Amino acid sequence: MLRLSLLFAGSLCMEEGDIQGLIDKLGDERYEVRVEAQAQLERVLLSANGHVYRSMVDAATEHSDLEIARRARAVLEAFYNVGPANYPVLPWIDMLPANQPDRGAQIEGCLFQVRTPGTWGYGSDWPEYRQATAVYSRRLLEQGYPRHCVRQLLDEMVDLERVYREKHGMRELAAR
Repeated sequence: MLRLSLLFAGSLCMEEGDIQGLIDKLGDERYEVRVEAQAQLERVLLSANGHVYRSMVDAATEHSDLEIARRARAVLEAFYNVGPANYPVLPWIDMLPANQPDRGAQIEGCLFQVRTPGTWGYGSDWPEYRQATAVYSRRLLEQGYPRHCVRQLLDEMVDLERVYREKHGMRELAAR
């Protein structure tokens, strides 16, 4: 088992059969096998080419074996949980660079999705704008964008937010 783990850890370029084997192991009768398979799937999905295998893990969330479905959902949550490299929170959605296709529609669509109907309050530090960025990031990942590309976009947005904050006399956000 350890040798197999080292083999997978050393090369995250895997075949679909290997991924399916790990998905099947999510329902193994032995707890340690399930835990190790879940950890390996997370490492694969979080790797540079992980987006290639996302659809297979996504399909496993509907598996008839509830343990496989539950663990596959946990793996996907780790995959979708992407943030900027050096910022404590997601940047505001309106920091989306001007060259993004359909920028305005994307911003409004994501904000509409996170706002409670009938409310347009902004609150302290515009939390809805940060939640909207999470929606946008997830959409990009669902469309097949690699995680490192989404992270790069988030980092660009952070740079724009920092400029905005400085220009408007707002404090830099501290790590939490």
